[in-house]
Amino acid sequence: MPRNWFSDLLNDSAGSILTGSAAGFLLLTAVLIGPAAWSGADGEECAHWEYRHWTCKIDGDHARSTSRQKLVVQSARGDFQAAASFSENKFVKLKKIRITVRDGFGKVVRELSRKDLDKHCGFGASYEVYSDICSYEYTPAMPKYPYSVEYEVEHEFKSLFFLNGTQVATDIPVATATCSLRCPPQTSLHFKTYGLAPPEPTDIINRDRVLAWTFEGLDAIDDDTLSALQVSHAGELAIMVNEFKFADAELSRGTWAGLGEWFSQVVDERCDEIRDPAFFSDSAADASDRLRKIYDRTREDNRYVSITIGVSGWRPRKASHVAETRYGDCKDLSTLLISQLRSAGIEAHPALIRTRGEGYVDPDFPSTGFNHVIATAFIGGDTIWMDPTCNVCPLGVIPWGDKARDYFDSYKSAQGHISTILKSLANGNKTKDVVIKQSNVEIAFPKGTMTDSYPNLWYDFGVSINNSIVEQTAKELAGDAYVATVHYNYDGELPGTA
Repeated sequence: MPRNWFSDLLNDSAGSILTGSAAGFLLLTAVLIGPAAWSGADGEECAHWEYRHWTCKIDGDHARSTSRQKLVVQSARGDFQAAASFSENKFVKLKKIRITVRDGFGKVVRELSRKDLDKHCGFGASYEVYSDICSYEYTPAMPKYPYSVEYEVEHEFKSLFFLNGTQVATDIPVATATCSLRCPPQTSLHFKTYGLAPPEPTDIINRDRVLAWTFEGLDAIDDDTLSALQVSHAGELAIMVNEFKFADAELSRGTWAGLGEWFSQVVDERCDEIRDPAFFSDSAADASDRLRKIYDRTREDNRYVSITIGVSGWRPRKASHVAETRYGDCKDLSTLLISQLRSAGIEAHPALIRTRGEGYVDPDFPSTGFNHVIATAFIGGDTIWMDPTCNVCPLGVIPWGDKARDYFDSYKSAQGHISTILKSLANGNKTKDVVIKQSNVEIAFPKGTMTDSYPNLWYDFGVSINNSIVEQTAKELAGDAYVATVHYNYDGELPGTA
């Protein structure tokens, strides 16, 4: 298990309610509030939360949450904080939206419900052609300051897969906040707070178990004082229910291993035997060649198209269907690649990735907070990482956005950060030389020349030489005039040799 990146975030607390067998993981669902500085250039407060209350009740494999919040806006700079977006999909339904706007004297000047908000459907992430997500947008329009906005929002979760907690502290101050989680006694779950106080003692109300948190006088989160790892979770209450079913697969253990078992079930059920005589051989000697040919054809013959409707946002299509239609998103194309490799006698499995710009995953708290799927293959003790969505990446190269980020190998149930692989090498480099080999390239680091200071460990070994059609063609055309140039980034200790 990688080191705890959050150990220096003060007042972290974690706990669990375990009954029966343990398992599970969750996603964060919360009201999205636009970012803005909380004070002006002269230090005058622009906005603050008077209160933020969140309650949730778990009932079987369903849950319902209610969020009640009051924002006080002091000047035009705080208007950004009042802008809000509320979303729903097939599994997380908006049951109620009520917005009440009051002037500085507390008089109600405007009341809005869902039908009064701007509705946008079909738009998901930037890479999606279509998504079944619908969003409801609120934009403040108050001519005088101060004013306040009260939000009341109810969500229904049709699967506990989507329940992962709430954001308590924000980038503006919070006067008071409370969280309450109610569940049957047999419900098994874990929780963790980041930079927040631990929960109050558990109560039993009408035979339900109730966890409660109360927070007073929360300061604004100052990103400049936290590492990038801490910023991803600061002020968050994370919840993980340990047993549920989603995408026709069951999660039965609230651990990274349990997560790996669940995702392997999801992908394996969608894999088909795609046995192409051109790639199959009983000879182990040509496994690398078969791997290269299958990977090249998968990335060159298929288009990346992402369409999210219902469970298809999390469960890949059948590999045979992807092969027939010749398009798919990351999990579709990775499932196709894995199926072809397995059919050719090569061990292959999916890996979950959290790409650059999407924050960080807590290594000590299992989570489904990944947004990308790639494939791994194992040949002769080596692990080969492949991203079939990148049609310009030869074998051995993954896109820049995939590198040095959080990953989870579902087969090995190994969660971590790609750079932690290099960190272990850096630790070994303190006492001995380290040589990293990829294809026909060797990069040597004499003893003591690699840094072990995270996050400054950014060695980029995406080296590819003599392994692409384009380069092979260039060599044939250039003959003896061909020169191969290797570019790599070095951010280690200086002086250094490159």
